[in-house]
Amino acid sequence: MKRILIMLLIACLLLCACTPNNPDESSHQSSSESSSSSESESSSSEQSSESSSSESSTSDSYLDIERFEPKSFKNVSFAIKGSKSALTFEAPNEWSFTKTTSNEYDIKRGGNVIGGVLIGTMDDLDEWSIISEKTKDRKTVIAKEYVEQKGTDYRYRWEYSYTEDSVQEQINIVVTCAEVPSLSSYRMLSTSIFKQIYTEPSFGGIDNIADMSSPQILIVGNSFVGTSNIGAILDDMLMSNGKNGLVNAISIGMGNIGRYSQDDYVLGEIATGNYDLVVMSGFYGSDDSASLRVIKEICDDTDTTLVTLPAHNENITSARKASRTCEVKCLEWKTEIDNFINGGVSKWALCINDSYYHSTELAGYIGAHMIYRAIYSECPSEPQSQTISQSEVDRLLGDYSSTGRVEVVDTSKIRYLG
Repeated sequence: MKRILIMLLIACLLLCACTPNNPDESSHQSSSESSSSSESESSSSEQSSESSSSESSTSDSYLDIERFEPKSFKNVSFAIKGSKSALTFEAPNEWSFTKTTSNEYDIKRGGNVIGGVLIGTMDDLDEWSIISEKTKDRKTVIAKEYVEQKGTDYRYRWEYSYTEDSVQEQINIVVTCAEVPSLSSYRMLSTSIFKQIYTEPSFGGIDNIADMSSPQILIVGNSFVGTSNIGAILDDMLMSNGKNGLVNAISIGMGNIGRYSQDDYVLGEIATGNYDLVVMSGFYGSDDSASLRVIKEICDDTDTTLVTLPAHNENITSARKASRTCEVKCLEWKTEIDNFINGGVSKWALCINDSYYHSTELAGYIGAHMIYRAIYSECPSEPQSQTISQSEVDRLLGDYSSTGRVEVVDTSKIRYLG
């Protein structure tokens, strides 16, 4: 019996020795391992999310860059050497352009280089990633704007592509992002245009005058014919070039083609048959074809050539339509004057500062030159007129007297590449 009690006591002691001191310890350890694993996975997920967010926001961080805001803009023109046309656009007035090589210009602001201009395809495009792109078809030029990134650097690049004489050309402009606010971006993209530096002069079109050495010409118009002195200037041109012609200019204040087609004096003068050429102005209506036809019929009956010459304040669309309908040549005096003004000649050199902006004698010289070229298919070799100083003509109109072309883009302001 005593032996049995001793054995039971030993068994109890052994059982106590095998039981853990804290009954929840094993459970807690398992829970801790599970929690640690969950936290690790959560941390890994958060790091992955942060990495993804960082990658997606990198390309947009250029939007947060502080930009220089220009106060005003200016027209800028670039042309490839030998080209008949120029690329023009609006750039911040604070930008300056300095030629560094024959094919490249630096763009500076405040003496610091902020970009450049060059012809052809750029050789560093592989180093930059495009993160934004816009395209504007300006008819004469395809303008593309790229926002590009290389590491932490961002830049704007404008690519202007155009075709001249069946050859495609390209001019690139690059500027650091901090110099291009939204307004500059818009102007650089949307104002670009590729246009001829000079107009193509018109020659000929009046080839049925009986005696080219002694043309008899009648010009009919309103006060613009009078103030411009176009008749006297044309008469001088004919005389200076050995033509024994006669120019008669009728100026009727507030006149128009509708009135002339019912004016007994005008119609009677044309009907005399004394003129080889009648030049008509006065197109102000939406359709002056019927009025012009009345005059055309009289000219046909007297074997007289009729042409139209819309003055500077007239409706060029109406003049073109009436001329086309009546099959007569239109000498676009108005357009020629506007081309000079758009090309940089002062408006006040061509227009009188009065309530109607009447044409000056310089404008009259342009009209007379156009008529002379239409008759003889050439510029007058001796363009002088006693009515207006030839030196003044040459100073303001450039080589127009000898070429008949109009400088539409101011060549003194063109920057050449190549």
